[in-house]
Amino acid sequence: YKRIDIAVEAFRELDLPLVVAGDGPQLPHLKKMAGPKTDFLGLIGEDHKIELLSKCRALVFPGREDFGIVPVEALASGRPVIAFGAGGATESVIEGKTGTFFFEQSPAALFKAVERFKEDGFDSRVAVESARRFDEKVFKEKFSRWVSEKTTEFKKGLEE
Repeated sequence: YKRIDIAVEAFRELDLPLVVAGDGPQLPHLKKMAGPKTDFLGLIGEDHKIELLSKCRALVFPGREDFGIVPVEALASGRPVIAFGAGGATESVIEGKTGTFFFEQSPAALFKAVERFKEDGFDSRVAVESARRFDEKVFKEKFSRWVSEKTTEFKKGLEE
């Protein structure tokens, strides 16, 4: 469901470097289809992940997930995201400000998104600020406010 195959094929066609972190049953197949500029790291630790995110030109996120924490982590590192425009990525990535979308899960669509992506057009401060919307403290404050509002509405309903 992460659709790494899309990124591997697109970057092979683009003849651009791609770093793939993680492991899974498709790894042997992905390595066979990869171009010479694709580097498979396997499983990595948290510190290595943070280092990779902080140094990358952009995070490529070709899968569809309900939320997807990795794009938020990339934004928190000040890096833009090139993502499939569905699911949770649409909640965290802002087109033209913190990243860019492609709307068909295909290597050709990702290829076009990478070609129109311009790293210079993205401000790392905007990405970091955008990621703060998903901070634990912000979540707790919003959730507490929501519970308070709903409790007040409920009590008013009982009084009527």
